[in-house]
Amino acid sequence: MPVQVLPIPAVSFDAVSFAYSGEPVLDAASLLIPAGEFALLTGENGAGKSTMLRLILHEVSVMSGCVSVFGKPVSSRTGWRDIGYLAQRASNPNFPASATEVVEMNLPYGRARLSHRAARDAAAQALSEVGMSHCAGRLISGLSGGQLQRVMLARALVSHPRLLLLDEPTGGLDAVSRRALYGTLGKLNERDGVTILMVTHDIGEAEPFSTMVVRLQSGQLETRGAQRREPEDPRKPEVRA
Repeated sequence: MPVQVLPIPAVSFDAVSFAYSGEPVLDAASLLIPAGEFALLTGENGAGKSTMLRLILHEVSVMSGCVSVFGKPVSSRTGWRDIGYLAQRASNPNFPASATEVVEMNLPYGRARLSHRAARDAAAQALSEVGMSHCAGRLISGLSGGQLQRVMLARALVSHPRLLLLDEPTGGLDAVSRRALYGTLGKLNERDGVTILMVTHDIGEAEPFSTMVVRLQSGQLETRGAQRREPEDPRKPEVRA
């Protein structure tokens, strides 16, 4: 009888415990996110959702248990270019750089550095993916909040990550910008197979684009399938009562 080989999950938490100043965030919690999923990470404010992303990026270390990405413990990873990260807000939105230059900042440097032409082509493709080609030469300080987030998404995507981590990326965006960003993420997930883990409080708008929902509560992780439905046209105006 042939041995069944199970696919390697994109992200796994194996009995992970972690605490801040004695306050537990995870208590022997376990989680499997298969490759190719679009997972939403939800929970109350202060539950530790952003901390989970920091554990995956090995910015902080577990107290016990193991966090792995594509089958390898994060504690032993030496390369991170297959993981993209998008924060809630750009760290310096007034930095004097164009959208293209900001995207190029996430390309290889040193011996692996691309030629100027190759770097420009890679940045142009990433900006095209997120619908921002028309802003390639504009300074990021002159962009709207939604435009800036899409530029930062292009920056995360230019290295062709297999896993994309997003920490409440729609904070401060209007309804049209939020739906446009979700639509871009859904396309990347379905068409390119990028695994996505996104922290969000906006479960109502985001869930139609996702495939699974993870809830962090009282130090434990609960998962369920997403309730998929046809998402609204991102250009459709928000209806207010």
